[in-house]
Amino acid sequence: MGGFYGGLRLSTAERYDCETDQWSLIAPMNKKRTFASAAVLNDKIYVAGGDDGNNCINYLNSVEVYDPDTNRWTFVAPMLFEREDFSCVAFHGCLYALGGCNETSSDLSTEKYDPAEDKWTEIPGMVIPSYCSKVEVIDDKILHAVSYHLLTELVRSSKNTPEDKFLHICLCKSQKSHRNSFDFGLCLIYVQQILSRTIFGRTNMF
Repeated sequence: MGGFYGGLRLSTAERYDCETDQWSLIAPMNKKRTFASAAVLNDKIYVAGGDDGNNCINYLNSVEVYDPDTNRWTFVAPMLFEREDFSCVAFHGCLYALGGCNETSSDLSTEKYDPAEDKWTEIPGMVIPSYCSKVEVIDDKILHAVSYHLLTELVRSSKNTPEDKFLHICLCKSQKSHRNSFDFGLCLIYVQQILSRTIFGRTNMF
């Protein structure tokens, strides 16, 4: 969904059919987007933020949702902050937007979207603000891998924690990777209760 082609921003989107091993075009998004983030919530695809500028960066806070049953994209409430190079994740019926940057800041707060109310709200920020980070839901927590090999998690509110908050939990083993390599090459993989990190094809256990 979105991206670059020949230096131009795209609004096109494609779908992969694993049974036929083929890609096909679906309806294009309403906005051209690069460096956006997407997540699946309630069997629909949400794409948020990014930028749509061709000759200059134009940060976006708009959000649209794709319904595979109707093959249509529809705008929903925009995020509170314009942002790109961030991560979205679905968690407990809401959509979370973490990190990123825009023209004025690379220290953006965290916000979550409630589809029932079509509303974004700001929540307590991460321990270490970041961009180009990756997130995954594991053991009913949002695991957030950020720059400089740091790993944090979002702890849900409970009797012991009155509000959602992020905690610093550990450091990755390797301290040798260049920061940019870590930022742009990181993937979180969760398979059979094993968490690993892959950097340009190399996988190391935490």
